[in-house]
Amino acid sequence: ELAQEEQALDAAVAQTADPELRAAQPMLQAQLRLSRLPTPGTLLVEQFHSREGQHLFVYPFAGRFVHLGLASLLGWRLAKARPNTFSIAINDYGFELLAAEEVDVASVLDGSLFHSHPDELLHDVLASLNSSELALRRFREIARVAGLVFTGYPGAPKSTRQLQASSSLFYQVFRKYDPANRLLGQAEAEVLAQELDVARLSATLARLRGQRVNAVTLAAPSPFALALMVERFREQLTTQKLADRLQRLVADAQGVLDTGDMARGAPGGTPGRTAGEAPRPPPVPGEPHAASPAALPAEVVGGARTPAARRAPRPRKARPAAG
Repeated sequence: ELAQEEQALDAAVAQTADPELRAAQPMLQAQLRLSRLPTPGTLLVEQFHSREGQHLFVYPFAGRFVHLGLASLLGWRLAKARPNTFSIAINDYGFELLAAEEVDVASVLDGSLFHSHPDELLHDVLASLNSSELALRRFREIARVAGLVFTGYPGAPKSTRQLQASSSLFYQVFRKYDPANRLLGQAEAEVLAQELDVARLSATLARLRGQRVNAVTLAAPSPFALALMVERFREQLTTQKLADRLQRLVADAQGVLDTGDMARGAPGGTPGRTAGEAPRPPPVPGEPHAASPAALPAEVVGGARTPAARRAPRPRKARPAAG
């Protein structure tokens, strides 16, 4: 099946004269070998487990604004069953949900999470806005124009942090004690119309309901997923260079491609396992695991001595004889 798909891809690229598509052919071949290629009749959903948590990559190809609203909406609906924290990354062709805790994605795989009544959709979108900071960001500019926030005197403006704190305080007070405030309504209306585009979001959900979900468990990040992870890396504060982190991810994916251990959603596969690595046996009760501190020497456990090593007598140093 993989060979047939690769032949179909090569034939499609050979028939086109588009230089951009020809340049992207190696990337598309890597995407096909590590995962799948999306089609007009299918919705590609990729899962990947790492030290950061559980990654869920979805590719609706609906644009950044729709993906932002769709990611917030799906994250809100997934978190209603069990409290969780999601990190969101978006681009023009998909979005990533990174969950801190394990999340049940069965409702995504069977497509039931995309079903909603128009009134229910608007309610869930507004609820997800309350959980994110989209409405708060829009309210900051509205509060400044309305004169609620003093920006400072000429030559002595207030800092951005001070302005954000003042507008956030007004937002929280209005949200708690005056939920019908017209400034809040204007902020939500601008977000729905300009940033999320609810009309296109509803049309995208209707299109997704008619598509077949193609779920893939990744052994290494695919080219499509790697682009979304890079979008999220740019928003993080770290002392590591982005090129170094990206090089490690590319090396892991290349290792999977070289060995052929691609785990294309096959049952019984171990997601997140390095290519060629044998499955780790479960630890025997009562015995220290190979990665547990009890199984490591004292100098390995953070440079500190283990309790057993601390109880061992230390050799006494010989004192020099009195002259």
